[in-house]
Amino acid sequence: MKKRFIATLNPVDCLTVSGIVLSLSSAALVLKEEFSLALSLLFISMLVDALDGVLARKFKLERDFGRYLDGFVDVFDYLAVPSLFLYQWGFNTWYYGIVLAVFIIAGVVRLSVFNETGNVKDGSSGLAYLGMPVFWSVIFLGFIYILDWFFSHGAVFPFVAVLYALFAFFMVYNRNFYKFKSVIAMLTMILSMAILFALEGFGVIYPREWGPCMGTVGAHLLSGFLTGVPAIIGGSLHMLAVSKDWLSVLKIPVSEKLFGANKTIRGFVLMMLFSVVGALALDGTIRLWQPDLTVDILGMPFWLLGIVQGLGYALFELPNSFVKRRMGIQPGESPKRFKALFILMDQLDSGIGVALATWLVFSIPGPTAISIVLLSPVVALAVKRVLFILKWKKDYK
Repeated sequence: MKKRFIATLNPVDCLTVSGIVLSLSSAALVLKEEFSLALSLLFISMLVDALDGVLARKFKLERDFGRYLDGFVDVFDYLAVPSLFLYQWGFNTWYYGIVLAVFIIAGVVRLSVFNETGNVKDGSSGLAYLGMPVFWSVIFLGFIYILDWFFSHGAVFPFVAVLYALFAFFMVYNRNFYKFKSVIAMLTMILSMAILFALEGFGVIYPREWGPCMGTVGAHLLSGFLTGVPAIIGGSLHMLAVSKDWLSVLKIPVSEKLFGANKTIRGFVLMMLFSVVGALALDGTIRLWQPDLTVDILGMPFWLLGIVQGLGYALFELPNSFVKRRMGIQPGESPKRFKALFILMDQLDSGIGVALATWLVFSIPGPTAISIVLLSPVVALAVKRVLFILKWKKDYK
């Protein structure tokens, strides 16, 4: 008997198609500038996308058609509607438009590759994604929207531009990305975000009223992050230099007996040099952006800021190395005793050095200096993960 239609949808396929209804409804809310409710629907659409794969495997309804269908729906869920959201939200200058165009193109390429290959085998963790998965666009959008409760668009949008440009790059980067193993944890996070934005959208909670009381904290956190950018860039470039063994003539240990062979004169020289480069980049960014900060970054000579932070970064790694050498722990190894403490100190030591050195030389506010320290573990782990993906670092610990 000849089929009446070109395809037959099973129950899981129908669930997948419902994602289009949800994403288009979200788009309609975006056009009405009901951004909280629109974002809530995007997360519900993401929940549907997560469930259809789980149900297809559970009821043995997996097939190529389902993967293709899911990919086409993902274009709406994770590319078209998030881009429309950002554009309508005010992210709509010509240079932000280029970021959105690159993001959409990279996402379409990523989805096309996934339709062809599916998940890939990863020796360390089973299945993995080839290229960063597109669903991160909605997760990023959710956290950006939360940031907007406490910061102005002027402070948030440059961060959005950098974030989505990097995201576009990693979507097409030839590298395996972690695939979440806990379905319950993933679904809980998605549902929680959907409920949070729905509560704001329906006027049950008023998070934007938290802004005035959090404004000062937010200003110190933003200022602390930006003030520490020279050291972040310096540390990243230093890791690249180590991986490529640049300037090997300066690989002279500061004191092999006290700190081990890996703490060298090269580290001090390159950290200061690269941090000056980072400070110059920060100077140019601040002149263009002109955010409202608790510190006068433009009043700090960029060359001095870079030298101070690079020196503080390198110096404050020495005590940690000294203690490890006294305990017989070799460079790159994790101790069996007090392991958690040493992992924490590995992320904090340089941050403390950068904050203290900047505070002493430039008299920045104490809360801003503390913010540099508090943010340093998060920034360090994120940077190390990116450098590991780029193969600039052998591990991401």
